[in-house]
Amino acid sequence: MRLAAARGFTLLEMLVVITIMGLAAALIVPSLSLPARAPIPPLIEFLQQQHTQAQQSGKAVRVFWRGNTLFTEPGEATFDLPPDAYLNLSRPAKTGYLDKQLITIFYPNGSAIAADFKLMQKPPGLLERWAYQVVINPFHGGIEFKTP
Repeated sequence: MRLAAARGFTLLEMLVVITIMGLAAALIVPSLSLPARAPIPPLIEFLQQQHTQAQQSGKAVRVFWRGNTLFTEPGEATFDLPPDAYLNLSRPAKTGYLDKQLITIFYPNGSAIAADFKLMQKPPGLLERWAYQVVINPFHGGIEFKTP
């Protein structure tokens, strides 16, 4: 009488499968724990476009702020801030020259005039808060933003 062949997995097969599952878990778990990247605010995109425009055109692009609008000279690019928002400038100093405030100048070589400001918001019925801080590096014109 023949004995039925043993059914099941060998110890070696089990160790191989467990090792593969461990490696897969080691690759997946760190990516699940990373914080989600914040979307780039429209104001930052506007400033990045002006930085690129200066480099491509070979001419300096000045960015000013008046009322609730940022605008450029030369050019006609504008950006409207939300109705409940305004800028709180740290750099450059407030001038109010010709009823407009200089935010920065982007130069064709990639550099810029340093800027540091916060976009402040005061939704109706709520306390004033800052939405994000913008810092423009004077050496390479890089634009960084930080959220609270």
